[in-house]
Amino acid sequence: MSVLIKNMALPRNCAECRLCDTCECLRDFRTYEEVLDAVEDGDLTRDQNCPLVEIPVPHGNLIDADEVTRWMQRSSENPYLMWSEAKVYRNIIIEIKNARTFVEAEGKL
Repeated sequence: MSVLIKNMALPRNCAECRLCDTCECLRDFRTYEEVLDAVEDGDLTRDQNCPLVEIPVPHGNLIDADEVTRWMQRSSENPYLMWSEAKVYRNIIIEIKNARTFVEAEGKL
């Protein structure tokens, strides 16, 4: 499970992060002074394994696109649907699959 913290900006580095005590991103530093020096020098950036993900603002609603795609797929297979309507459904499915992903899927449905 993940948590989205609204109105929290993505920190530029681990020293600015409110969550730095819960991960190991600063493990290579022996003292807090070393961390401050690294920040001052510009050497400290976000760790490449940082679990934080930036969600650009503004953005639309974050929906379960896979669920919408499954519904569209089932609907497009309706035998009473006109060919042109089924084609529209399939084109919408393609657009959903090509849409930019802000938050990756987690777990199994």
